[in-house]
Amino acid sequence: DPDGPDNLHPTTDDGLSVTLCSPAINAGTPTGAPTEDITGATRLSNPDIGAYENNPSVVSIVYVKHNATGLNDGTSWANAFTSLQSALQAAHTCPGIDEVWVAEGTYKPSAYPHGCTGCATNRDFTFHLRDGLKIYGGFAGTETSIGARNIAAHPTTLSGDFDDNDVVIGSGATLSIAGNGENAHHVVLAVAPSSGGIGVTVDGFSVTGGNAYGSSSIQINGIGIFRNDGGGINISYGSNTLSNNNINGNHAGAGGGIFTSEGTNTLSNNTIYENYTSFGGGIRTSFGTNTLTNNSIFGNHSYRG
Repeated sequence: DPDGPDNLHPTTDDGLSVTLCSPAINAGTPTGAPTEDITGATRLSNPDIGAYENNPSVVSIVYVKHNATGLNDGTSWANAFTSLQSALQAAHTCPGIDEVWVAEGTYKPSAYPHGCTGCATNRDFTFHLRDGLKIYGGFAGTETSIGARNIAAHPTTLSGDFDDNDVVIGSGATLSIAGNGENAHHVVLAVAPSSGGIGVTVDGFSVTGGNAYGSSSIQINGIGIFRNDGGGINISYGSNTLSNNNINGNHAGAGGGIFTSEGTNTLSNNTIYENYTSFGGGIRTSFGTNTLTNNSIFGNHSYRG
């Protein structure tokens, strides 16, 4: 609505504010620019182009709903992205995105990690979280707060099983997972810088179908990520929070469900079960500080640990 609810130009309610990922943000020059925008907000040292100054202090949320029928731009539930991959790609190019809210449904990765070196096949597709991003699942697709979710009633599944043909049989010592030769190496991947990283939050998802059995490694942010580690979730560096997730049916050389490397990692209220690996069936940690609270871990298979 360019002229706003009052239908008058130029007034403060005009719909001309800078959008979340606009190239106009910080693209102006301070010389000759007014010190305030049309609403009275203080211009930054590198002001935005246009009548409005973007407000970076406001938490910016993008929405994902697989059956949304709106503009597919993530700006609301009605106009939600229909692909989680699209939302994550937007977050990589737009640091103003703080959170991604994902409605119930099943989502599969369809792109290489941002800035990947060495990615070669579809098995390197993953949900790569930008450092500092928080993603929340378990929404019906109408909520206005995270606390309004009912995660159990609205399962939100992140799956690396591209062909929907995994066969999971047994539990613990009898566990076997077949049909996963085409699956993603890591369903969820987060790689913070080794110094000064922020970390990520993953809350309210079912993570399944990862198969981290592969040779060699890829490079993200100059950090090597072995294809053999972390079938469900693979996280390196930063201060990370994994909460209220179900992690099951994943396969790896190390860390079938979760693999953490360095950083500070807090795991709470997760259910981690029936993941298969050689080292660390449910979870494997490599250095760092790891705090586990109120997690249920059972039925995983590992030759060591």
